Amino acid sequence: IIERLKVNLPGLPTQRKIASILSAYDELIANNTQRIQLLEDMAEELYKEWFVRLRFPATADQPGWKESTFYNTDGKAVSHGTLGALPEGWEIIRLRNCISHYIGGGWGEELPVNKHINPAFVLRGTDIPDFNKGNINYEVLRYHTSSNLSSRTCQANDIIFEVSGGTEGQSLGRTSFVSKTSLDRLNHPLIPASFCKLIRVNDEIISPFYIYTMLKKMYKTGELKVYQVQSTGISNYQFEDFISATKVVVPAKSIQEKFDKLTQPLLEETQILGAKNQLLQETRDLLLPRLISGKLSVNGINLDKPQHPTEAAVVPMEQ
Repeated sequence: IIERLKVNLPGLPTQRKIASILSAYDELIANNTQRIQLLEDMAEELYKEWFVRLRFPATADQPGWKESTFYNTDGKAVSHGTLGALPEGWEIIRLRNCISHYIGGGWGEELPVNKHINPAFVLRGTDIPDFNKGNINYEVLRYHTSSNLSSRTCQANDIIFEVSGGTEGQSLGRTSFVSKTSLDRLNHPLIPASFCKLIRVNDEIISPFYIYTMLKKMYKTGELKVYQVQSTGISNYQFEDFISATKVVVPAKSIQEKFDKLTQPLLEETQILGAKNQLLQETRDLLLPRLISGKLSVNGINLDKPQHPTEAAVVPMEQ
Protein backbone atom coordinates (compact mmCIF):
# COMPACT_ATOMS: atom_id res chain seq x y z
CA ILE A 1 0.00 0.00 0.00
CA ILE A 2 2.81 2.37 0.89
CA GLU A 3 4.52 1.70 -2.44
CA ARG A 4 1.38 2.82 -4.29
CA LEU A 5 1.05 6.12 -2.42
CA LYS A 6 1.79 9.26 -4.41
CA VAL A 7 3.63 12.09 -2.70
CA ASN A 8 4.23 15.67 -3.72
CA LEU A 9 7.97 15.92 -4.26
CA PRO A 10 9.30 19.46 -4.78
CA GLY A 11 12.60 19.98 -6.55
CA LEU A 12 15.78 19.54 -4.51
CA PRO A 13 16.48 23.30 -4.15
CA THR A 14 12.94 23.78 -2.78
CA GLN A 15 13.37 20.79 -0.46
CA ARG A 16 16.53 22.34 0.96
CA LYS A 17 14.79 25.67 1.54
CA ILE A 18 11.90 23.92 3.31
CA ALA A 19 14.38 21.99 5.42
CA SER A 20 16.20 25.19 6.38
CA ILE A 21 12.94 26.70 7.68
CA LEU A 22 11.96 23.63 9.67
CA SER A 23 15.51 23.22 11.00
CA ALA A 24 15.37 26.73 12.43
CA TYR A 25 12.35 25.69 14.51
CA ASP A 26 14.02 22.44 15.56
CA GLU A 27 17.14 24.29 16.68
CA LEU A 28 15.12 26.70 18.82
CA ILE A 29 13.20 23.79 20.36
CA ALA A 30 16.46 21.95 21.10
CA ASN A 31 17.90 25.15 22.62
CA ASN A 32 14.93 25.61 24.93
CA THR A 33 14.95 21.91 25.86
CA GLN A 34 18.60 22.19 26.85
CA ARG A 35 17.84 25.27 28.96
CA ILE A 36 14.97 23.42 30.68
CA GLN A 37 17.32 20.57 31.59
CA LEU A 38 19.85 23.04 32.96
CA LEU A 39 17.17 24.69 35.11
CA GLU A 40 16.12 21.30 36.52
CA ASP A 41 19.75 20.38 37.21
CA MET A 42 20.38 23.71 38.96
CA ALA A 43 17.44 23.21 41.36
CA GLU A 44 18.50 19.63 42.16
CA GLU A 45 22.14 20.58 42.66
CA LEU A 46 21.16 23.45 44.97
CA TYR A 47 19.11 21.03 47.07
CA LYS A 48 21.98 18.54 47.32
CA GLU A 49 24.52 21.22 48.18
CA TRP A 50 22.44 22.84 50.94
CA PHE A 51 20.48 19.92 52.39
CA VAL A 52 22.44 16.76 51.61
CA ARG A 53 26.03 17.98 51.84
CA LEU A 54 24.82 20.61 54.33
CA ARG A 55 26.90 23.39 52.79
CA PHE A 56 24.27 26.11 53.10
CA PRO A 57 24.77 29.91 53.11
CA ALA A 58 24.25 32.31 55.96
CA THR A 59 20.92 34.10 56.37
CA ALA A 60 19.72 36.98 58.54
CA ASP A 61 19.12 34.75 61.58
CA GLN A 62 21.25 31.68 60.76
CA PRO A 63 25.03 31.39 60.27
CA GLY A 64 26.38 29.58 57.23
CA TRP A 65 27.55 25.98 57.45
CA LYS A 66 31.13 26.89 58.34
CA GLU A 67 30.02 28.91 61.38
CA SER A 68 27.11 26.65 62.44
CA THR A 69 27.20 24.21 65.34
CA PHE A 70 26.21 20.65 64.42
CA TYR A 71 24.66 18.17 66.83
CA ASN A 72 24.35 14.40 66.59
CA THR A 73 21.24 12.41 67.53
CA ASP A 74 22.36 12.40 71.18
CA GLY A 75 22.48 16.19 71.27
CA LYS A 76 26.28 16.30 71.37
CA ALA A 77 28.15 18.97 69.39
CA VAL A 78 30.12 17.35 66.57
CA SER A 79 32.01 18.42 63.47
CA HIS A 80 30.41 19.11 60.10
CA GLY A 81 30.05 15.95 58.06
CA THR A 82 29.34 13.67 61.01
CA LEU A 83 26.76 11.09 59.94
CA GLY A 84 23.25 12.11 61.05
CA ALA A 85 24.38 15.45 62.50
CA LEU A 86 22.22 18.53 61.89
CA PRO A 87 22.83 22.25 62.38
CA GLU A 88 21.41 23.95 65.43
CA GLY A 89 17.78 24.95 64.86
CA TRP A 90 17.04 22.21 62.33
CA GLU A 91 14.75 19.29 63.14
CA ILE A 92 13.39 16.03 61.75
CA ILE A 93 9.68 15.33 61.35
CA ARG A 94 7.58 12.75 59.50
CA LEU A 95 6.48 13.54 55.97
CA ARG A 96 2.86 13.00 57.03
CA ASN A 97 3.18 15.96 59.39
CA CYS A 98 4.42 18.15 56.54
CA ILE A 99 1.22 17.63 54.53
CA SER A 100 -1.94 19.65 55.09
CA HIS A 101 -4.07 17.85 52.49
CA TYR A 102 -3.76 14.82 50.23
CA ILE A 103 -6.25 12.86 48.15
CA GLY A 104 -6.40 10.43 45.26
CA GLY A 105 -7.19 11.78 41.84
CA GLY A 106 -10.18 11.29 39.56
CA TRP A 107 -10.97 10.43 35.98
CA GLY A 108 -14.45 11.75 35.31
CA GLU A 109 -16.30 11.21 32.02
CA GLU A 110 -15.32 11.82 28.42
CA LEU A 111 -18.51 13.82 27.76
CA PRO A 112 -20.91 15.74 30.05
CA VAL A 113 -23.37 13.27 31.59
CA ASN A 114 -25.61 13.46 34.67
CA LYS A 115 -23.68 15.37 37.35
CA HIS A 116 -20.40 15.16 35.43
CA ILE A 117 -20.71 18.59 33.85
CA ASN A 118 -17.61 20.43 35.10
CA PRO A 119 -14.66 20.42 32.67
CA ALA A 120 -11.16 19.94 34.08
CA PHE A 121 -7.84 18.81 32.66
CA VAL A 122 -6.46 15.56 34.08
CA LEU A 123 -2.75 14.98 34.66
CA ARG A 124 -1.86 11.30 34.28
CA GLY A 125 1.32 9.59 35.41
CA THR A 126 2.38 9.23 31.80
CA ASP A 127 2.09 13.04 31.38
CA ILE A 128 4.35 13.85 34.34
CA PRO A 129 7.74 13.93 32.52
CA ASP A 130 6.41 16.28 29.82
CA PHE A 131 4.49 18.42 32.32
CA ASN A 132 7.71 18.94 34.30
CA LYS A 133 9.30 20.33 31.13
CA GLY A 134 6.41 22.71 30.48
CA ASN A 135 4.73 20.53 27.83
CA ILE A 136 1.06 20.43 28.83
CA ASN A 137 -1.28 17.79 27.38
CA TYR A 138 -4.43 19.74 26.51
CA GLU A 139 -6.15 16.66 25.08
CA VAL A 140 -7.04 15.04 28.42
CA LEU A 141 -10.02 17.30 29.19
CA ARG A 142 -12.79 15.42 30.98
CA TYR A 143 -15.99 16.18 32.91
CA HIS A 144 -16.38 15.82 36.66
CA THR A 145 -18.86 16.30 39.47
CA SER A 146 -18.61 19.40 41.63
CA SER A 147 -17.83 17.30 44.71
CA ASN A 148 -14.90 15.58 42.99
CA LEU A 149 -13.42 18.85 41.84
CA SER A 150 -13.83 20.62 45.17
CA SER A 151 -11.18 18.51 46.90
CA ARG A 152 -9.02 17.59 43.90
CA THR A 153 -8.51 20.86 42.02
CA CYS A 154 -4.84 21.77 41.98
CA GLN A 155 -3.60 25.01 43.48
CA ALA A 156 -0.28 26.72 42.90
CA ASN A 157 2.55 24.88 44.72
CA ASP A 158 0.67 21.57 44.89
CA ILE A 159 2.52 18.33 44.15
CA ILE A 160 1.21 15.42 42.07
CA PHE A 161 2.63 12.00 42.95
CA GLU A 162 2.15 8.81 40.90
CA VAL A 163 0.93 5.89 43.04
CA SER A 164 -0.26 3.22 40.60
CA GLY A 165 0.53 1.83 37.17
CA GLY A 166 4.17 1.79 36.23
CA THR A 167 6.03 -0.79 34.15
CA GLU A 168 8.90 -3.16 34.68
CA GLY A 169 11.38 -0.47 33.72
CA GLN A 170 9.39 2.50 35.02
CA SER A 171 8.98 2.67 38.79
CA LEU A 172 6.28 4.62 40.60
CA GLY A 173 6.84 7.86 42.46
CA ARG A 174 7.20 10.23 39.53
CA THR A 175 6.36 13.71 40.75
CA SER A 176 5.17 17.01 39.28
CA PHE A 177 5.12 20.49 40.77
CA VAL A 178 2.09 22.61 39.90
CA SER A 179 3.37 26.15 39.47
CA LYS A 180 1.26 29.27 39.08
CA THR A 181 2.61 29.64 35.54
CA SER A 182 1.40 26.16 34.56
CA LEU A 183 -2.08 26.83 35.95
CA ASP A 184 -2.24 30.18 34.14
CA ARG A 185 -1.75 28.32 30.86
CA LEU A 186 -4.97 26.36 31.39
CA ASN A 187 -8.50 27.64 30.79
CA HIS A 188 -10.01 24.98 33.07
CA PRO A 189 -9.03 23.51 36.46
CA LEU A 190 -6.40 20.77 36.72
CA ILE A 191 -6.73 17.58 38.78
CA PRO A 192 -4.53 14.48 39.12
CA ALA A 193 -5.68 11.26 37.46
CA SER A 194 -6.97 8.29 39.45
CA PHE A 195 -3.52 6.67 39.60
CA CYS A 196 -1.99 9.76 41.23
CA LYS A 197 -2.21 11.66 44.51
CA LEU A 198 -2.58 15.36 45.05
CA ILE A 199 -0.28 16.53 47.87
CA ARG A 200 -0.61 19.95 49.47
CA VAL A 201 2.31 20.81 51.71
CA ASN A 202 1.83 22.77 54.93
CA ASP A 203 4.02 25.74 54.04
CA GLU A 204 3.98 26.97 57.63
CA ILE A 205 6.20 23.98 58.42
CA ILE A 206 8.12 23.28 55.24
CA SER A 207 8.58 24.71 51.76
CA PRO A 208 6.67 22.90 48.98
CA PHE A 209 9.63 23.59 46.67
CA TYR A 210 11.86 21.80 49.18
CA ILE A 211 9.52 18.76 49.42
CA TYR A 212 9.18 18.53 45.63
CA THR A 213 12.94 18.61 45.10
CA MET A 214 13.40 16.08 47.91
CA LEU A 215 10.92 13.67 46.26
CA LYS A 216 12.63 14.04 42.89
CA LYS A 217 15.98 13.27 44.50
CA MET A 218 14.52 10.21 46.25
CA TYR A 219 13.10 8.97 42.94
CA LYS A 220 16.45 9.29 41.18
CA THR A 221 18.32 7.48 43.94
CA GLY A 222 15.74 4.67 44.07
CA GLU A 223 14.69 5.40 47.67
CA LEU A 224 11.02 5.54 46.67
CA LYS A 225 11.04 1.97 45.32
CA VAL A 226 10.92 0.56 48.85
CA TYR A 227 7.17 1.23 49.05
CA GLN A 228 6.25 -0.10 45.61
CA VAL A 229 4.43 -3.46 45.44
CA GLN A 230 3.40 -5.57 42.46
CA SER A 231 -0.04 -7.16 42.33
CA THR A 232 -2.13 -8.61 39.47
CA GLY A 233 0.20 -7.21 36.83
CA ILE A 234 0.06 -3.62 38.06
CA SER A 235 2.29 -1.79 40.52
CA ASN A 236 0.81 0.05 43.50
CA TYR A 237 2.44 2.40 45.95
CA GLN A 238 2.05 2.05 49.71
CA PHE A 239 1.51 5.76 50.08
CA GLU A 240 0.23 5.74 53.67
CA ASP A 241 3.26 3.74 54.84
CA PHE A 242 5.55 6.01 52.85
CA ILE A 243 4.38 9.31 54.35
CA SER A 244 4.31 7.79 57.85
CA ALA A 245 7.82 6.35 57.70
CA THR A 246 9.68 8.98 55.69
CA LYS A 247 11.64 11.44 57.80
CA VAL A 248 12.08 14.98 56.55
CA VAL A 249 14.91 17.23 57.63
CA VAL A 250 13.31 20.61 58.29
CA PRO A 251 15.85 23.42 57.88
CA ALA A 252 15.61 26.77 59.61
CA LYS A 253 12.81 28.89 58.12
CA SER A 254 15.19 31.53 56.77
CA ILE A 255 17.14 28.88 54.83
CA GLN A 256 13.90 27.54 53.35
CA GLU A 257 12.87 31.03 52.28
CA LYS A 258 16.22 31.59 50.59
CA PHE A 259 15.89 28.24 48.83
CA ASP A 260 12.40 29.24 47.61
CA LYS A 261 13.65 32.54 46.19
CA LEU A 262 16.22 30.68 44.11
CA THR A 263 14.19 27.65 43.00
CA GLN A 264 10.77 29.17 42.30
CA PRO A 265 12.02 31.25 39.34
CA LEU A 266 13.71 28.13 37.93
CA LEU A 267 10.44 26.17 37.97
CA GLU A 268 8.46 29.08 36.54
CA GLU A 269 11.01 29.63 33.75
CA THR A 270 10.77 25.94 32.88
CA GLN A 271 7.05 26.35 32.22
CA ILE A 272 7.64 29.50 30.15
CA LEU A 273 10.22 27.74 27.97
CA GLY A 274 7.96 24.70 27.68
CA ALA A 275 5.10 26.91 26.46
CA LYS A 276 7.42 28.43 23.84
CA ASN A 277 8.43 24.94 22.70
CA GLN A 278 4.81 23.86 22.31
CA LEU A 279 4.06 26.93 20.20
CA LEU A 280 7.15 26.32 18.06
CA GLN A 281 6.20 22.66 17.54
CA GLU A 282 2.63 23.54 16.58
CA THR A 283 3.79 26.21 14.15
CA ARG A 284 6.39 23.90 12.59
CA ASP A 285 3.84 21.11 12.16
CA LEU A 286 1.36 23.51 10.52
CA LEU A 287 4.03 24.86 8.18
CA LEU A 288 5.22 21.49 6.88
CA PRO A 289 2.22 20.48 4.73
CA ARG A 290 1.76 24.05 3.45
CA LEU A 291 5.41 24.28 2.43
CA ILE A 292 5.42 20.90 0.70
CA SER A 293 2.16 21.60 -1.12
CA GLY A 294 3.41 24.96 -2.34
CA LYS A 295 0.73 26.97 -0.54
CA LEU A 296 3.61 28.87 1.04
CA SER A 297 6.39 30.04 -1.24
CA VAL A 298 10.06 29.67 -0.32
CA ASN A 299 11.35 31.80 -3.18
CA GLY A 300 12.64 34.44 -0.78
CA ILE A 301 14.73 32.03 1.26
CA ASN A 302 18.49 32.52 1.06
CA LEU A 303 20.27 29.27 1.98
CA ASP A 304 23.54 31.15 2.57
CA LYS A 305 21.95 32.95 5.52
CA PRO A 306 20.90 30.94 8.63
CA GLN A 307 17.13 30.99 9.04
CA HIS A 308 15.28 32.11 12.13
CA PRO A 309 11.56 31.32 12.53
CA THR A 310 10.70 34.99 12.95
CA GLU A 311 12.75 36.03 9.93
CA ALA A 312 11.95 33.29 7.41
CA ALA A 313 10.70 34.91 4.21
CA VAL A 314 7.68 32.69 3.63
CA VAL A 315 4.79 34.20 1.69
CA PRO A 316 1.43 32.67 0.64
CA MET A 317 0.96 31.70 -3.01
CA GLU A 318 -2.29 32.22 -4.86
CA GLN A 319 -4.02 28.88 -5.51
